[in-house]
Amino acid sequence: ERFQNANLHSPIARAPYLLRNTKRKDLNELVGKRAAESIEICKKAGASQIIIRPLFAGINDGNLWKTNREYYLSLADAAKKNEVMILLENQCRDRNGHLMRGICAETEEAISWVDALNSEAGEERFGFCMDVGVCSLCGQDMQNFAVSIGSRLKAVVLRDCNGIQETSQ
Repeated sequence: ERFQNANLHSPIARAPYLLRNTKRKDLNELVGKRAAESIEICKKAGASQIIIRPLFAGINDGNLWKTNREYYLSLADAAKKNEVMILLENQCRDRNGHLMRGICAETEEAISWVDALNSEAGEERFGFCMDVGVCSLCGQDMQNFAVSIGSRLKAVVLRDCNGIQETSQ
């Protein structure tokens, strides 16, 4: 409402998410509810895309795709109803204070996830947002990452960091 009253417009929004070092396993349901609410708010605010980070807390690596496939597809109908595209985003993971490549940080995984979700949704309802800060932290070639993702790339988060620590300004 404040956005509308101030006549502000944003083409993209971000759903609430857990910090990457979250250990609590009981918050995924809450995050899912907030993501669904955020899709509706996104539409009201006039945004056509929303960045929704994958679930990870308490999920072992072998179940990440299965759990997130169900999660994202559960949001697809709300996204369609509200004419919003869901964007996945490359992630870092925190292993004992050390940041390393996480979910969708490898282009092959990101492409696979977006393509599989779109196939199951029966339309282009999912895209990708590249966070250049994550690329920097993970030592990735941003140009190669963006070119490899191709037409799936719908947004880029521009932020700086020192390539070692999360120091965005």
